Amino acid sequence: MTLQKPLALIHLDFEGVSLDSDSELWEVGVIATDEEYTELDAFEMLFDPSLDGIRVVEANPTVLAMHTASGLLDDVRNPSLPKHTVRDAEDRILEMIARFEGAHDIALAGSGVGHFDRRVVAAQMPRFAARLTYWSDDVGVQVRAYKRATKLDILPPLPAKPHRAMPDIRDHLRHARAFREVYLATAVPADENALERALTGLAVLEAFSSHDVFIQGRAQVFTPETAEDMHALLRTTSHQSIIFGLVDVAATLLSQVADVTGHRESTVIARLRGTVIDSLASATDSSPTDRA
Repeated sequence: MTLQKPLALIHLDFEGVSLDSDSELWEVGVIATDEEYTELDAFEMLFDPSLDGIRVVEANPTVLAMHTASGLLDDVRNPSLPKHTVRDAEDRILEMIARFEGAHDIALAGSGVGHFDRRVVAAQMPRFAARLTYWSDDVGVQVRAYKRATKLDILPPLPAKPHRAMPDIRDHLRHARAFREVYLATAVPADENALERALTGLAVLEAFSSHDVFIQGRAQVFTPETAEDMHALLRTTSHQSIIFGLVDVAATLLSQVADVTGHRESTVIARLRGTVIDSLASATDSSPTDRA
């Protein structure tokens, strides 16, 4: 089996005069991370605008309003702010990559990078483009897929999109990290077996059964020690593994209860269902009271 090389991600965002791949760029933001999205390096650069580029922006009311509101138009016109060339930015990115030489695959990351930024890189940063993997880590695709499936945002959106390179990149990275947590929580290790799952389920039951729960301000509060035990389990174990483990344990308990009582498993489940319904109804009818 071929081992996968360690991965470095170059999160990138351009701001420019249009969506054409060869159009004038005014700003770039870049963050390098490892595959766990730990930040390794970052920079942002403003580019010198041309008179033609400014005319193109001024002729497009939408783009003009966007770059005016974000402050980018003022910044590129401000002679006191340092300006660079696209080649300067490419050189800086290649310096980042050089630190991973021979040890890493380099992937382009961000939001919309698969259909926009990658085309810009190919057209205007060919040396950088030559170093990239064929695939992109496009969090924008994941955001849209998640919202279609759940009708929810995975994270609270910003009040308004900054439309500045570095703030946009940091927001994209915030979402990428959130998706990573979701994937980790639902992953089942390939080498996990039924016994390991069942033991995990028992550990969760043990931690939960030792909780001292009381009501404070109409909210359930757990004692610190057992809550920490529970949180430690949830942080270090796949949520899906915990669910499977609890199902395995429940199936074993069901079989044992049926054997001890002499009832069929379906009868045990029916009685358990009735107990659960009665318990929930009783809890709903009663008002919260403090208890140790």
